[in-house]
Amino acid sequence: MSAPLWEINTVKAETTVAALTRDYRDVERTLAACRQCDAYGRLWCCPPHDAARVEQLLARYTNATIFGTKINFMPLPPGEDPRQVATDAFAHARRLMLPALLERERALPGSIALSVRCTLCGATPCSRPDGLPCRHPRQMRPSLESIGFDVEAIARDLLHTPLLWMRETDTLPSYMLLVTALLSNP
Repeated sequence: MSAPLWEINTVKAETTVAALTRDYRDVERTLAACRQCDAYGRLWCCPPHDAARVEQLLARYTNATIFGTKINFMPLPPGEDPRQVATDAFAHARRLMLPALLERERALPGSIALSVRCTLCGATPCSRPDGLPCRHPRQMRPSLESIGFDVEAIARDLLHTPLLWMRETDTLPSYMLLVTALLSNP
């Protein structure tokens, strides 16, 4: 068995939904970036969302726990493709992350998780482009970005873990981060 190429840990921060919204929500700027993505309007977790429903959702909660799922990369052995390692690591982290978020949600009745780009349908395309309802409505959660939050600023300021990206030279950064949240009431 080969040595692992990454390890995963979680960092977290607590804030209020009011502070999170005031300091880190810029719907126009964030959604302008989302419009550049191939998933815009093609996945149920992605925008566009009904703006009034998003506002109602946020108004229902007072507390926000922010989670950073941090993928720490080990030095790669010769011959490993850094982009494939990053892809595999993200897929592995997502498989762990959503069940953990949903478990946190169940442990705190009335709360709601905000996840990352949905992969629940696996290789089957999302039903949204066909005008059909979500196949996994009890598990699918919107992402923070999809409802207007700046996850780069949240990661930097609240988790004290700036987002790092792969360089054009295909060099893995020391870590990569997925940012999620759990909204709740006392």
